[in-house]
Amino acid sequence: IVGVKAVNEDQELMIITTEGIIIRIPVNSISMLGRITSGVKLINMDQDDAKEIRVASIAKVREEPGEKEAEK
Repeated sequence: IVGVKAVNEDQELMIITTEGIIIRIPVNSISMLGRITSGVKLINMDQDDAKEIRVASIAKVREEPGEKEAEK
């Protein structure tokens, strides 16, 4: 586990790898599962023999002031 963030369904997460790849994911698109499951895969980590790619960081996407009003 790289990190844990408390989020709401209307927010987005960014996953950043050691190679500089950034994935932006809406939280409402992530499946909610029970305790007995093995989890949800959010990013594919294709590995070359020469490189070991890892998740470096996760972050909540900040909402710009007035962004909610622009969506309406």
